Amino acid sequence: MIASISSCMSIKLEETEEMSTFTIKDTDKNPKHHGQFQVSLFKSDSKLLCSCCRFELSGQLCRHCFYVLRMESVEIYPKAMYQQDG
Repeated sequence: MIASISSCMSIKLEETEEMSTFTIKDTDKNPKHHGQFQVSLFKSDSKLLCSCCRFELSGQLCRHCFYVLRMESVEIYPKAMYQQDG
């Protein structure tokens, strides 16, 4: 979560009625994190999808998603964001 403050910045935002898609630039020196990532925030249920796929692989939200949540002033995270089904 803290890494989202120091390493991430939004460089593009595209919005539709259903979702907002952010292009996030990650400036971390570690090549695993460095680069641009797409984060989609679905407005109906606040579900997040990031192109780094950390949540799908490990069940943990990535710094890119935390950045978007902070930018959108989300204070209460839906249960699906911190607990995978299964």
